[in-house]
Amino acid sequence: MAKVFKRGKVYYYTVTIDGIQHRKSTGFTSKKQAQEYADEKVAQLRLANLRGHDVDMTIADASVKYTADGKDARFLEKIVEKWGQMKIRTIKPAWVREHAKDLYPNAVPSTLNRQVITPLQAVINHAYQAEDGRQIKIEKFDVGDVKKKKAVDASWHEKFAEHALSFGMAAMARFMYETAARISEACRVQPEDVDLAARTVNLTKTKTDPRVARISQPMADMLAVLIAQPRIMNRMNKRKVNGVFGYASRHAVYNGWKTVCDRAGIQYAPPHSSGRVTFATELVVRKGIDPVTAAKLGGWASPKVMMDTYAKAEGEHDVVDAIFGAPIDLKAQKSDKIEGQATQSENVNENNNLQGKIPRARP
Repeated sequence: MAKVFKRGKVYYYTVTIDGIQHRKSTGFTSKKQAQEYADEKVAQLRLANLRGHDVDMTIADASVKYTADGKDARFLEKIVEKWGQMKIRTIKPAWVREHAKDLYPNAVPSTLNRQVITPLQAVINHAYQAEDGRQIKIEKFDVGDVKKKKAVDASWHEKFAEHALSFGMAAMARFMYETAARISEACRVQPEDVDLAARTVNLTKTKTDPRVARISQPMADMLAVLIAQPRIMNRMNKRKVNGVFGYASRHAVYNGWKTVCDRAGIQYAPPHSSGRVTFATELVVRKGIDPVTAAKLGGWASPKVMMDTYAKAEGEHDVVDAIFGAPIDLKAQKSDKIEGQATQSENVNENNNLQGKIPRARP
């Protein structure tokens, strides 16, 4: 049985198997949930350790080892369901590209890259790493020119809040705007993740690593109101409660988001644009915060990722006009040029005088 211990607000687990110590974050703030998670991980570690390296390893086996090492298991379920019994040694990059749409028939190239190519390549390379360290490289699909998401501003959020379908929706929109939290991360926030005194929110299940988001006092006040209200039960599972904002998943949020935009008379901006994209644009472009600080506050892996993908340039014409926009007086320029030029008659007289001063050569 793994031992769990608390570090900050999150529980970690530690266990030693065959002389090797494994210590990882569980991502949970509840000790009971952390212990259940740790026990599951330890069982996976023991199974992977018993099997050792298997020349006939399947995708399902490799996925178990991959997740046992604490790697991201998102998108693996469908891959294992369809291709789990295939041996990883038989997997060829061209075959994966050819059959990727078998898993997601209606998916666009970017989705196939994210949900098939990247996770499968990671699982296979993780298995190979235990053997001889070789790597498989699966070429990604060309996504073409992707339409960039546009940022909104504070006035957009004020109008959205006024016409929101619920107080929870208004608070969630502001929360994503203030913290750059993704919509799925916001949906999973529970009362125990919120520290109103410190004005922090613990985001445990994120796309990258768990992080602590800082919030303003008005945002903390809104969360205090939500925490004091009775919890909303999950419609699909009556034993579960929804997150502090009242939503079970991002799909429930999308249903009313466009309706609110229409009622408020504002342009439609999905949660990711009005939240994460606007956060980066607001801090770096509008407020002049340095990219390193902005990337840290928003939970980006690096400032480059944030700048390349999220921060949107604004007011290009304003910049050009401010620097080069002074009116040009063409008439004055022309007169200056004329005053500085000699007339044709003056040039002829000057040439004649010069010729008279040049001594002629003797014949």
